[in-house]
Amino acid sequence: MLLAAMIPLITDQLGRATPRATEATLNPPSTPLFHRREASPPLLPIPATGTEIQACLGDFLKAKGIDLSRAGDILADLDLTPDIISEVPVTRLCSVMDAVEGRVLKFQMFAREWNNRLQVKKRRLH
Repeated sequence: MLLAAMIPLITDQLGRATPRATEATLNPPSTPLFHRREASPPLLPIPATGTEIQACLGDFLKAKGIDLSRAGDILADLDLTPDIISEVPVTRLCSVMDAVEGRVLKFQMFAREWNNRLQVKKRRLH
């Protein structure tokens, strides 16, 4: 009987001796997630003067899968180069390039970034 009376006391003491879950054990530290960046197509080598728009259109095709290369000659004839393409009204580019508005907007954004990378590369070479 004495043993039967002591069992609840012993188990109670063992339960208290067991470490309780703390905030650290409930939420162990984790490694932060890294965000992926879409890689920009390289600008190697620097396109020859007068061929920038064709190079930009080619890189746009590689990066976005949108082929607007048929507009390269007319853009070159109009001297609409990547450095100013984002300044041309979308409606004008749509008619010149024979493309829908969404593709033209995507190309304008791409050409701006493309030209910025080109300028950085040119500065590094000089």
